Amino acid sequence: SNGAALVVPNIDTPRFGDDLAEYMHNNGVTYFSTVPTMLTTMQRDLPLMRQLVVSGEPCLPEHVDRWATPGRLMLNVYGPTEATVNTTSFVCTPGKPVTIGKPIPGYTVHIFDGEMNPVPQGTKGELYVSGVGITRGYLKRPDLTEKAYLNRPNDETRYYRSGDIARINDEGEIEFFGRADNQVKIRGYRVELSEIDALLTEQDNIAIAITTLHKGGDQDALASYVELRDPALAVDRKAVLAGLRAKLPPYMVPTFFEVLGAMPRLVSGKVDRKSLPEPYTPLVDYSDLALPQTEMEEKVADTWRQLFKMEHVGIDQDFFLDLGGHSLLAAQMVTLLRKIAGVEIPVRDVYAYPKIALLAEHLQVLVTADAAKPKDTKPGGAYLKDAVDEISKFLNVRKMLGFGRSKDKAAVPAADSRMRAHLRDELQYHKARNRALGRPISETPSGFAATIQALTILIFFALLSWPMAIVVVFASDILAGRLSLLGVVLYLCTFALALWPGILALSIAAKWLLIGQYKPGSHPLWGPYYVRWWLVSSLQGLSGMGVFNGTPLMSVYYRMMGAKVGRDCSLGTSEVSIWDCLSIGDDTSIGTDTQLLGYRIENGYLHIGKIDIGSQCFIGAHSVLGLNVKMQDGARLDDQSLLYDNQTILAGEHRRGSPASLMHVAVPAEDFKRYSKLRKTLFVLFAFAFGLLASVFLIIPPIMVLLFLITGYQQGWLGTAILIIFAAVPVLILFTCLWITLLKAIILRRAKPGIYDLYSVYYLRYWLAFDLMRLVGSVMLPIFTTIYLPPWLRLLGAKLGKHCELSTMWSFMPELIVAGDGSFFADGCILGGKRVFGGRFEIRTNVVGSRSFIGNSAILPTGAVIGDDCLLGVLSSPPTTEPTPNGSDWLGLPGFRLPNRQKVEGFDHKLTYQPSFSLYAQRAIIDGLRILIPAYTGLILGLTGIATLLYLFNTYGFYVMLAATSLVTIGLTVVSVLFVVALKWAVMGTFRPVIKPLWCHYVWLNEMVNGAYESIMAPVTSILFGTPFAGIPLRMIGCKVGRDCYIASNLFSEFDLIEIGDYASINEGVILQTHLFEDRVMKSSYLKIGDNCSVGNMAVVLYDTSMKDRAVLGPLSLLMKGEIMPANSQWYGAPTVHR
Repeated sequence: SNGAALVVPNIDTPRFGDDLAEYMHNNGVTYFSTVPTMLTTMQRDLPLMRQLVVSGEPCLPEHVDRWATPGRLMLNVYGPTEATVNTTSFVCTPGKPVTIGKPIPGYTVHIFDGEMNPVPQGTKGELYVSGVGITRGYLKRPDLTEKAYLNRPNDETRYYRSGDIARINDEGEIEFFGRADNQVKIRGYRVELSEIDALLTEQDNIAIAITTLHKGGDQDALASYVELRDPALAVDRKAVLAGLRAKLPPYMVPTFFEVLGAMPRLVSGKVDRKSLPEPYTPLVDYSDLALPQTEMEEKVADTWRQLFKMEHVGIDQDFFLDLGGHSLLAAQMVTLLRKIAGVEIPVRDVYAYPKIALLAEHLQVLVTADAAKPKDTKPGGAYLKDAVDEISKFLNVRKMLGFGRSKDKAAVPAADSRMRAHLRDELQYHKARNRALGRPISETPSGFAATIQALTILIFFALLSWPMAIVVVFASDILAGRLSLLGVVLYLCTFALALWPGILALSIAAKWLLIGQYKPGSHPLWGPYYVRWWLVSSLQGLSGMGVFNGTPLMSVYYRMMGAKVGRDCSLGTSEVSIWDCLSIGDDTSIGTDTQLLGYRIENGYLHIGKIDIGSQCFIGAHSVLGLNVKMQDGARLDDQSLLYDNQTILAGEHRRGSPASLMHVAVPAEDFKRYSKLRKTLFVLFAFAFGLLASVFLIIPPIMVLLFLITGYQQGWLGTAILIIFAAVPVLILFTCLWITLLKAIILRRAKPGIYDLYSVYYLRYWLAFDLMRLVGSVMLPIFTTIYLPPWLRLLGAKLGKHCELSTMWSFMPELIVAGDGSFFADGCILGGKRVFGGRFEIRTNVVGSRSFIGNSAILPTGAVIGDDCLLGVLSSPPTTEPTPNGSDWLGLPGFRLPNRQKVEGFDHKLTYQPSFSLYAQRAIIDGLRILIPAYTGLILGLTGIATLLYLFNTYGFYVMLAATSLVTIGLTVVSVLFVVALKWAVMGTFRPVIKPLWCHYVWLNEMVNGAYESIMAPVTSILFGTPFAGIPLRMIGCKVGRDCYIASNLFSEFDLIEIGDYASINEGVILQTHLFEDRVMKSSYLKIGDNCSVGNMAVVLYDTSMKDRAVLGPLSLLMKGEIMPANSQWYGAPTVHR
């Protein structure tokens, strides 16, 4: 339009350098559009050039200084092909920072975060383009079009996702920071390669710099290639290295540095990265590194070299900050170091001593201390071998004496009898020696133990099924017109009031009749004493004593079972077993679900020990006290803390964590407030009166269903009634949720943070509401982890941001939870609760920031605040009640900050944080199935059971029906287990290690199957805990379970990934965690527990771990990813330390 001529080069035209510059000058070229690196190849000036446009690569200030001369307009433009041509433009001026300017007319540029939300001005984000120039998409590639051309919710505008990182500065101009996919991961850190290139071009005589990630075998390294302005001048490598080290962290300093005569280029003039040569020249002068001086430093250095696949490491380099180590590498390093250095080291020490020099010095101290300890004269297993040798001797004697060949048949039994008696004595002697030394004994359940436990299970099923038989009797009376519905409700309440105290009394009587008084000691697994203990413990589990938690009646129950309890104690736990070995002083407070078990199954024995708690002691929620432990007067143990075996907390001492270490423990009040017996009595009366009313309120929905069915039967349309009930199940579930919400509002609409008197009206309301929420966590379990849970929790009072994910949670009050957008709460996390001490209780709001992750079994003490983009790891707690800094990661009890962690990346944000409407719809269906499958299964089996018993009652009478209830219940139980097993194999098949984003079918289907397992199979199989039969259903569903294992937990998932060896012990509350959801990505893998291993109560074993034979993991302990526990070793703590 301006009359200028278009200069079209031919095949012989120069493509770069001064030859191209001369060609353009000779042809009178006045307008030139090119890439910045093309200009660096030209040394001569172009005086005829009036307009110069650069794009396609970052334009550096030195380009502007040289080419933006007076009389020449130089533009730096930006524009992806998908937006037709250029989108933004910037007039380059020497001395002014170079940007890509502002959008040209017809275009709008947006800077969004990962969820396509606008970021604040000055914040980096991804660059999106909208406007009339946006193309329709990629030809015949709808898959690519869907990923690149997007819409925002409630916004019809079409956006092109550029994949570039940018921000808008204070002048409204757009600063460009390179491609998002130009970021690489090195040693666990995300690195922007263009940042390295920019710093290199600031060095003397470097014209162009290109940095790449070089993958050489198993080792990744950064390699930088440079082109010099003046090839005749050598580059000062030491100056380059010093300049980079001054502005970059160590992991961003390139390993290789190559000087090229000329960069390989594409036809467009851009650098051809694929044609860069193989790097071989190191940038770092390793002679500058401080090398190992001692034998131990060399062993640690050798471990690090193997781990990081590096030829050289310095003793002053930081494992995390310099080399990019993270928690998984730390666990692997510990395992490797145990082999190389032969020293038992906990993972926690890697964080405490992150440099070779420091760690080697610490290890040398450990080795010296270990060498000073007295050693056993025989290695592990030698004592049991002695017994085997004795057996061999007697067998040889028997053979030499001719037993078995003797013609005197009468002599043989007598000799065999004497031999068996002697061998039995020898075996018992050597077993006792192994028990004393803590060494395992492999015990096979005797016929006596298996028979007694099998008969007991039948009795338990009978006890559990009798309520259904009573319902059948009442239903029959209603159908016959002998009883009204109101009469049924009254009778059921009377029956419940009579049945529960009866079972409670039975559990107390059984303890005294079968055990008498518990005493410290060790008893063989599956032996007579063990069977009696198991029977008493099982009856105790059915007694429902947990309703006493937090009331004055819990102290009474403790005393009735044999415990010594002082006055004015607040006891919030029913997790007690060895009552007579428990002693609690006056004014002591024990938190919710804290385990005072007094026993552990370990090394083939039931070990029993004392727990002695003094006066005015405080123990927080979800803590564990081991065997033979003592807390002196005024001692405190915080939430989720472990007081391990044979340990003592001194008078007035405060401890926290696992293992418990010195740390201040705050309580609601330091003084003590007393309450009269009258006030306590009135509290108990009102608590159970209102509790009964709440129970009646809760059973109204199922009674309405029963009434509807009875009416249908009476009116002759029972089949229609059943069909209506089946069709209305989703509505009934919704109605139940609203019904519970109404009951919660009646009891306590919104708990307010503060400190209140114990046994007050407010405490009564809180106590009822808190127990209701715990009931919700059990009865409405299938709703948890689904997209239907957040709306319900909001209705209950929780303040939840967008895209929150909540799995199963314990000890929470909805209105005391505030969670930001994109937050994630994993299974079993504990949110808040109450702290009780000195006659008062305290409740506070818990706040979790946006995009933060609360790990499995992690605890947020009441009032804890987690910042944005934070992670609280598995079985961890925040370090203090102060808010955690944004972007920080924490692990352990108590939590310590992780300098670096392994992150799972590479998935589109639409599959993690910003799902499409289509994905929402698909998940809504599968999550709905997770809820409906247990509901329909329970309904079908329940109606089948009632119909069967009703037929037996009408045909054969009450006593035949009552006798058959146990068999009917067992039959229905077997059917329910087989159904879940079939569902697992049909839907998921065999579980294998995977890495899957949150928003995908695999994750949802897995949760659906897991929901059926948790709600249907797990409750009915828990009655098998502690018996030889506990492993059978686990094997059916895919777990590899060895012979004669003691199993008292079914907190498993991804069953095929679990392997448990022969004679292993899995204690109460153990979690075998085969997957994690950090970064909203599900990662699963194998875990293995070897023969004769023991895992303590409430311990967590993560995937990618292995416990070698006869290894012992203590209670409330965490076996981290990558850890391998050596054979015959004992560890405890979170993370573990050597015992």
